[in-house]
Amino acid sequence: MWFPSIYGPKAVLMNTARWMQGQGEAADQGTGRLDLEKAAAARAVLVTVGETRAASHSFGLLEHKGEKTTVSQELQVADLGQAGGSICRLRLSWIRRAPGMFARMSSRQLVVAQGSSASFQLSLNINGGKVPDGTYTGLIEAHMGRNRLRLPFAITVKGAIPSVPPPPGPSAPPSSEESPCTDARCRR
Repeated sequence: MWFPSIYGPKAVLMNTARWMQGQGEAADQGTGRLDLEKAAAARAVLVTVGETRAASHSFGLLEHKGEKTTVSQELQVADLGQAGGSICRLRLSWIRRAPGMFARMSSRQLVVAQGSSASFQLSLNINGGKVPDGTYTGLIEAHMGRNRLRLPFAITVKGAIPSVPPPPGPSAPPSSEESPCTDARCRR
């Protein structure tokens, strides 16, 4: 199989790996178990767009103070010169997600000409006031004919409002144990 210099066999191996349902998250299993037969038959590749092209993406650490935030990444489906131009259907699925976290793609379907590529945006909307600290993962799937390509993504969120009440102090209201009795029996 021929690979343009900007892609290479690693991306195809990662895109065509068999996802092991129930075998952990992307951090545990990477892109899955390699499937050499599917990799050899691949006619396209799904990668990130940027300085380096990768078959997985980490949005990194998102630190917040309870606000709503959106992060985006451009992704690309590229025909390796053999698919003859195809319609590519895109699907997003979460592996681990929290309430207050939403993902959207700028397109659900692309037309990828032979030897060319088409791009789309993956955006994650995070409501910092609702999303607990943690790492969250998902998969983008691109279906072109018989080819199914996968690209895992992850984001780590930090800054959730603590669920433990602050200790009493000059700026905190007194706790119920320290509040004066207002009942008539206490005034005796």
